[in-house]
Amino acid sequence: MLNFCQRFYNRQFITRKLVNSDMLMKFDQLLCDYYEEKIQLTSGMPTETFL
Repeated sequence: MLNFCQRFYNRQFITRKLVNSDMLMKFDQLLCDYYEEKIQLTSGMPTETFL
């Protein structure tokens, strides 16, 4: 039973990782660019309207 539960648990994260990886990579790149260009010095911390 424990083996079955572990396999089920691992499958949940495998499928989610593939679906969201593009979106997470774009979000990460957007934040990296924001801080590398030092936009936070003039605009402050990024808000949800920026993202």
